[in-house]
Amino acid sequence: YLDKLIRLDGQVGFDEELCPLCENGAAEIRCNECQSGELLCTECIKHRHEYLPLHGLQRWNGRYFERLSLHELSLVVQLGHRPRSSCLASTPRNMTIVHVNGIHRVKARFCECDVSVERWQQCIRMGWWPATVLEPETCFTLALMRLFHTLNLQGNITAYDFYRTLEGLTD
Repeated sequence: YLDKLIRLDGQVGFDEELCPLCENGAAEIRCNECQSGELLCTECIKHRHEYLPLHGLQRWNGRYFERLSLHELSLVVQLGHRPRSSCLASTPRNMTIVHVNGIHRVKARFCECDVSVERWQQCIRMGWWPATVLEPETCFTLALMRLFHTLNLQGNITAYDFYRTLEGLTD
């Protein structure tokens, strides 16, 4: 088993130079959360993660995989609309989202159409609990809050220890 685990840390078994989906871009990025672990190009990984903006990525640099975020790939999460539709009246803004797998920087675009709801409501509809109702910039996912609640009740973990663990997952 150890040999198989070590192989996952390298590029062994993924020797394609071109992305297997589009057969166009360089296959150099993998997702830590998705089960396949296949290497994809930048555009295909962004397309595949439009609905999964909190997945952690890694890019092969020729020697090892280094941490990469969808924020670094300029993925913009559209709030208040379907992901592929856009609200042109809004400018993307940087947000911090705390999730069960770490702390993420996300570029999000709030809907500012005539029929739009408050920004804090758009966050909640996405499953993100805003730290403030006025101009939310930091949110905690509902999955994270459920996990903390369970760990706090069952294991008496403090909010401080829980957050420090998330910081460790992020680094």
